[in-house]
Amino acid sequence: MTKWLEAAAWQLADPATEDAAGLAARVEELTALLAAAQEDSGYLNSWFQVVKTGQRFADLRWGHELYCAGHLIQAAVAHHRSTGARSLLDIAVRFADHIDATFGPGKPIDGICGHAEIETALVELYRETGERRYPDLAGYFIDRGYGLLNVGDRHGIKPGPTYCQDRVPLREAQHVEGHAVRQLYLLAGATDVATETHEAELPGRGTAVTAPTTISTTTQQVSGGSISVSVPNMNAGAAYQLTITPAGAAADYQHRYEAENASVFRGQSLSSSTASNGGYVGRIDNSGDARTDSYVDFIVNVPTARAYQMTIGYANGTGAAATQGLAYNGGAWSTVNYPPTAGWGTFGATVSQTVSLNAGYNVIRLAKGAPYFAGGTGYAELDHIQLD
Repeated sequence: MTKWLEAAAWQLADPATEDAAGLAARVEELTALLAAAQEDSGYLNSWFQVVKTGQRFADLRWGHELYCAGHLIQAAVAHHRSTGARSLLDIAVRFADHIDATFGPGKPIDGICGHAEIETALVELYRETGERRYPDLAGYFIDRGYGLLNVGDRHGIKPGPTYCQDRVPLREAQHVEGHAVRQLYLLAGATDVATETHEAELPGRGTAVTAPTTISTTTQQVSGGSISVSVPNMNAGAAYQLTITPAGAAADYQHRYEAENASVFRGQSLSSSTASNGGYVGRIDNSGDARTDSYVDFIVNVPTARAYQMTIGYANGTGAAATQGLAYNGGAWSTVNYPPTAGWGTFGATVSQTVSLNAGYNVIRLAKGAPYFAGGTGYAELDHIQLD
């Protein structure tokens, strides 16, 4: 039912929906049933309230209680975003608070659900409410998921520890494995948590293996300003990094990162002949609400821990100075000032900031608005950043 509620809630956001009033009434009818069934503690799962009484959270591998709670939360978030109504959201918040009081270090249950979903739902609930306990709980579920669920042949099958991604901690996993839907929900949750914590390692972006495997160290000749590199037996599902070292020189690193290739949240990738790679990110317009804040996350890789000069290519067609927030690796916010330029989508202007980065992967966020950042002024478009 909660999956249907989520679909119906998103449909209500479409002004062309036929019989929107009837659909909204049906959603409210089902919401009232859920409210009536919810216990004072916040717990809500009719199967364990009526059929399997006294067994709640006793079968975490197969019970799907947290999985179902996650879909309830997702439906509530969709309903609130589409309509502004809190009727379903209040139910989800009470259930999430019950889960938060039940699971975690020093709490009644130290465990995880056999079917991931609650993790990404908790982060979405945080984006809707601003309650920091929810992504913290999601992070606990992701990092706690190891060695808890391999309980043998219940229900007549012996899937083994890979089935629920329970063989190794997620941070050490080098391959996707086990139940495909569980794996995808888990990775979605990890990515959501990493997005909010600015942590590059968690979703495996850039760090899926402990160290890269060297494929070739051959010397190539430059022809027409380019070189061709052969990668034997290329795996379409793997990531490859090409390091080009001028003969007789020390290894260099990537200096420039294009905004349109970064992770864009509530902005838009656009094109311009004056942008450094033909593309840029504009309409970074929203602030003041964690549900709709606009920001761009750059994941960068540097060889040594030190202070780098970060040059930002931008455009500001407002005719007045604009500002954005800058934070990296979850640190404190600072302000970037953008003087006015010739116009929107017209690039060439730059500003510089000093950033102190760790060796390896770092997350740099430029934001009009973001959690824990009050919000920038005016508007600016982003072309690229460059680290020197």
